[in-house]
Amino acid sequence: MPAHLRRVLLMAHIALSVSWIGAVGAFLALAILGQRSTDAVTVTSAYVAMNAISLFVVIPLSLCALISGMAMALLSPWGLIKHYWVLSKLTLTLLAAGMLMLHQFSAVAAAAQHVRASADALPSAGRLGLQLIVDGSLAIATLLAVVAMAVFKPRGMTPFAGKAAAAASLGGPRRWIFAGVLAAGAALFVIMHVTGLTAALH
Repeated sequence: MPAHLRRVLLMAHIALSVSWIGAVGAFLALAILGQRSTDAVTVTSAYVAMNAISLFVVIPLSLCALISGMAMALLSPWGLIKHYWVLSKLTLTLLAAGMLMLHQFSAVAAAAQHVRASADALPSAGRLGLQLIVDGSLAIATLLAVVAMAVFKPRGMTPFAGKAAAAASLGGPRRWIFAGVLAAGAALFVIMHVTGLTAALH
């Protein structure tokens, strides 16, 4: 792949990834505003805006960032599954994008619909409001972890890189730390869905 085309793709991937984090940050700010505000118009507007941002900004950016990142990996010497840091980035990005899409068509849309249909003087999303704050916070933390992996690139090669390359890798101990962090992140998503802060509220 020509160097100038690779730089263009890298620029696009960075721009999409940064925009994704910013969009999730805006979503989180609106979630907090909708949960804490005592003004009916503000509450309703916050949840309606969250639904629009999630559907038309967050989800498209997440898919574009995922696709551009996969293209970058496949068209570079790093590969997609040769290095633990690349594979971990891919896994966390898939997890974050998948959870955001799942929550868009359950919690986010439901909260906006509930608030708009409410006849109360001060509409509320109820426990869904807390769920959206937790979801947004977890998404930000996950995306920042992905950024950290891209910057520091911890060493360690997977068995898919070939036995010789994996054996020559200097990141053996770090590999297990890396795998533990990744497993902890995945477990947190699953536990939240199974035990109550998310799935129980759907």
